[in-house]
Amino acid sequence: MLGFAIGRAVFGLLFLVSLAQHWAMPWYIPLEHRWVFAARVQGAVAMDWYGRSAISLAGGFLAGLCAWALGAWPRAASRLGRPSVVVGISRLGATMLLFDVMFYTLTLLTRDIDPIALPAWYCPR
Repeated sequence: MLGFAIGRAVFGLLFLVSLAQHWAMPWYIPLEHRWVFAARVQGAVAMDWYGRSAISLAGGFLAGLCAWALGAWPRAASRLGRPSVVVGISRLGATMLLFDVMFYTLTLLTRDIDPIALPAWYCPR
């Protein structure tokens, strides 16, 4: 339980910090069917959700795995296994995910998308 709670909190923290600090992430450009690794993509419609989620999920998984391994150590397990610690970390994780949803929604609502030229094969009807 502790490993999951720490993994969820680290996932939320990484997602929020990577969004606020404009970290370089994998972006998917659907019209070109390709991926780019950048902080921002100019001149194309691109999605950062998949790359940002994957990096945050990997960080959360590693943190949860470390917490799970640390929980097997008797001295750490007696302190980290307390219900108040687990509940506190779970509440932190839930709060981080709430902030992620709010901040990401605000980012999507205020994102400027540059118009791109129509493809050469496009024929208006």
